[in-house]
Amino acid sequence: MKHIGISLALLLVIAALSLFAQNFENESEIYPKTLQVAQVSRHADGLRVDYIRQNYTVGTLWAPNEWFNSPESIGEIFYGNKRAYPYITFYFVDGALDHFRLYLSDRNANQFGDPLDSDYSAKFPPAESTPEIDF
Repeated sequence: MKHIGISLALLLVIAALSLFAQNFENESEIYPKTLQVAQVSRHADGLRVDYIRQNYTVGTLWAPNEWFNSPESIGEIFYGNKRAYPYITFYFVDGALDHFRLYLSDRNANQFGDPLDSDYSAKFPPAESTPEIDF
């Protein structure tokens, strides 16, 4: 009798767990990828962000100002005073880049390089494009 009670209780626990372990079909996988920022340079057309790749080489993201203008934009800038700043996080949804966030220190002036002159205007992609990142 004791074994039947334990078996019944175990069966009820398994049944209750299976109710809570539903698989939702409309879930999207969000994959964040965070990289340290070596330097940020300002330009009249946007920002040049030099980030450190996984193999410790420097990659460059040319981000036009339009990517940061509105809440629906692909880029966001956050200022703060945490030790990890500056860094950049790219968010991928279903394998495609959805948006990115650039975290900059409001205390550390060393993260900014010299302002770029007008010769770099051709480097910035069109505002309608999405960033191409090389990790």
